[in-house]
Amino acid sequence: MVRVADQHLPQRCHVQQDNPKKGASADRYDTYKHARTLQEILDLGGSRGDIANDVVRGYIVVDDPEVHEAILLTANESERKRLPQHLQAKLPPAGEPSAPRPKAATTRPAPDAALRPAKVPKKVKGPPPPPRQPGFFLYTSVKTAMQAWDPDAFAGLTEQEAARHRQDTETIATRRDRKEMLLGRLYDDPNEVSAAALQTVCDLVAECATDEPDGMLVVAEDCIVPSENTIRNSGTANPTAGCEATTWYRARITLVADSRRAGLENVAQCVITAKPMWQAA
Repeated sequence: MVRVADQHLPQRCHVQQDNPKKGASADRYDTYKHARTLQEILDLGGSRGDIANDVVRGYIVVDDPEVHEAILLTANESERKRLPQHLQAKLPPAGEPSAPRPKAATTRPAPDAALRPAKVPKKVKGPPPPPRQPGFFLYTSVKTAMQAWDPDAFAGLTEQEAARHRQDTETIATRRDRKEMLLGRLYDDPNEVSAAALQTVCDLVAECATDEPDGMLVVAEDCIVPSENTIRNSGTANPTAGCEATTWYRARITLVADSRRAGLENVAQCVITAKPMWQAA
């Protein structure tokens, strides 16, 4: 596995926005794919193993080409086949050891008792948390995906510049994306929570249908922003065990993302959802 040294962590990077993974690693990827540095990937729940895997597979590109290459050149024999030919040529022949891993300097603690760390007091157990109250709550989601790229989006760009432009555009298109469980408000009445779901989707549509001030994310000219009546008519019954059925709502908006502000028509679709969920006691 390639090695990511501590001095590399502050480096700025671009992470592919389309999640290529499955299972638990896909969940982690969704949390760190908006990171701008390698350290932010760790801060957002990723691991060094995730960084190593993603750099080799091209999901993460370090902005500094020399640092990116230095990380790739620590690849083991099983990873070499994924590297570009010009980097494979720089590695020692198969069977020969790669550059030795630098050993971290170790220091022994001073014998002076005054320099020893103080003992951490044991945590005092507090009262148990209050019992969870039953009721409905809202799950909301805003998810955007690229649908089509302008024919001139990558004209005149090198392969690396094109990859960076693609990632920048996907980052801009998904800047409003979120997933939230609104547990701060519980509802007893299925009709009340369904009405709240409708209002939430209408509010999110109004937010996402507003052009960004920087002009890099705007509503497509041919997009018809759904009205409240349109959203209401799109409601879908949501059966809940032991309860009266609720209704969840979904709306779609077509956006144009242009990180270069060059008049490019890179089309993305934003899907907005609000769904009532039941919380048992």
